[in-house]
Amino acid sequence: MSPVVASRRRWPVYTAWGLLLVGLLAVMIVGFANRQTNQDVSEADAKAAELVAAFDAAGLVPLDQDVVADVLGSDGGIVCTDPDGALAIAARRAGLENGAAGPGMRASAFPQDLLTAGRLVLETYCPDVVDDYDDFVGSLDVHDGTTTSG
Repeated sequence: MSPVVASRRRWPVYTAWGLLLVGLLAVMIVGFANRQTNQDVSEADAKAAELVAAFDAAGLVPLDQDVVADVLGSDGGIVCTDPDGALAIAARRAGLENGAAGPGMRASAFPQDLLTAGRLVLETYCPDVVDDYDDFVGSLDVHDGTTTSG
């Protein structure tokens, strides 16, 4: 029997083994992904419940636990990714200003609850940066409902 004929007879066997291995790999990947996802969802729900309870205890606007879990996940998402980076600091300061550009940019009135809410989120998701947040809040000049960056 020629080598060409022998390889043609083996082709269905090789194909079956290949498909079996690919199928097994797919099942393993899906199973691992679901295990990771279920674990992350459980952690995200627990953290969200903790944050919702902290907001309630502080008398802040109630939060939807499902929304908090979706947005912040189990690790705080963007809030904890780079809390000391220039972009995060600029975003915090921009949130305390009126939104104008250039000479019209000035501090605006904001509720004190905003600072409390920010601290509660950090305490829940990334407690290691709470001291830096307190330093940032301490650097603000708060006068009669307005603030300026110090």
